[in-house]
Amino acid sequence: MQYLISVIHAQATLATPDQDAAIDVFNDRLQTEGHWVFAGGQGRPGG
Repeated sequence: MQYLISVIHAQATLATPDQDAAIDVFNDRLQTEGHWVFAGGQGRPGG
């Protein structure tokens, strides 16, 4: 089973430093366990 997660935001920062650290741990675990396929960002439309 595969999933696509899309996060859209207009703020420069979404999370506190503690939340950013927890997100990094989660992402590292996904990669370590072989669940991570791809991550990338897009620029703003017209920017």
